Amino acid sequence: MTAISPFYLPYEDLVESLKREVGSQDLPAPVFPFAYDWRFDSLHAAAQLGEFIGEVLRIVARLPAYRATPPAQVDVVAHSFGGNAAARLADRGASPTGRAG
Repeated sequence: MTAISPFYLPYEDLVESLKREVGSQDLPAPVFPFAYDWRFDSLHAAAQLGEFIGEVLRIVARLPAYRATPPAQVDVVAHSFGGNAAARLADRGASPTGRAG
């Protein structure tokens, strides 16, 4: 598999494991790593994460296995600063499209 970006490399094993363990051999789960700029605060990262989630939902809805029943939400796996950004996004009351509601 070709890495998406240098950011992906340290997380490649985790991403591939989540695809198999959350999904199945026949239908791996769609897993999308999110890169943020740690130099900005968690509110900025939360806004970017919200936009990213909206894009993930749009992408997954186009996948053949999900066209009949596109997902309305995502699961976020985060640690450290990524956990702070995810918590900020949840505190904003983000809708499944990633936009605050």
